[in-house]
Amino acid sequence: MSRLRLRTRARLLRQLVAIVPVGYGLRGRLGVLAVGAETLLRRAVRRPLPPEGPRFVSLDVEGRPCRVAVREFSDLDVARHVLRDRVYDVALDVPPEVVLDLGSNIGLSVLWFRHRFPSATIVAVEPDPRAVALLRRNAGALPRTYLLHAAVSGSPGPRRLALADATVSSALGESGDAGVEVEGVTIDALMRRFGLSRVDLLKIDIEGAEWEVLSGWAGGAQPAAVVGEFHPRALPVPLDDMLRVLDGYEIVPRGRSMEGHFEFVARRRDSALGKGENVARATEAGGGSGS
Repeated sequence: MSRLRLRTRARLLRQLVAIVPVGYGLRGRLGVLAVGAETLLRRAVRRPLPPEGPRFVSLDVEGRPCRVAVREFSDLDVARHVLRDRVYDVALDVPPEVVLDLGSNIGLSVLWFRHRFPSATIVAVEPDPRAVALLRRNAGALPRTYLLHAAVSGSPGPRRLALADATVSSALGESGDAGVEVEGVTIDALMRRFGLSRVDLLKIDIEGAEWEVLSGWAGGAQPAAVVGEFHPRALPVPLDDMLRVLDGYEIVPRGRSMEGHFEFVARRRDSALGKGENVARATEAGGGSGS
């Protein structure tokens, strides 16, 4: 066996070991191990295997069990990243009343925000139809949580979404690209649709569309905090230009240090939030758990 294949197998084994603690209790960890091992087996063998369907595992959300539908290893890797590494955790003077989650994938970030900020209104947006199916299973019944199947973009109208093998990597493409057509919505349109007068915490992980979304958003300087990930390889501008959109924020790199990814927590320097005012109203147009 070649050294390259040995290194590859060793790396996959380390990844598998790393995700196991995200399970709740022995049964949950065994479930995580089984899903992770099956996915890695699919990557290792060359013959076709039956298509993957959703599996339910018990994850540890701050010491509490949470039954979550997942599809493959990458979902569990995101769970480790969000629930154990707490990459979206940010200290605010006042808990946010409105959380806007752009690029919600299967809903693990939504589960984290719902646990972390139990009184907040959360609006979650995800374009990949495969991820949306699990997002609805995982977060559709949460209180004060509204889901929308759409791609956040710099301008409204239909957009082409290029589907990746792992749903976390699906990204907006050009009109002629292979993929699926999805609704494109701006942040301002989202705020009008769900009756939001402001956004207190913005989470963004939209695979390179962050420049077109944030640079054209009139309310971009308003959230008390912005957390998420920029994708320098996919950006039409240098990362430094992207970071200038967050002028007035203290930006702290966080999470994975990988080429092509910049994960961060950014807190506005004057970040105290207003108290007492009910600033969010989820309208019927949003349709509860959304579509």
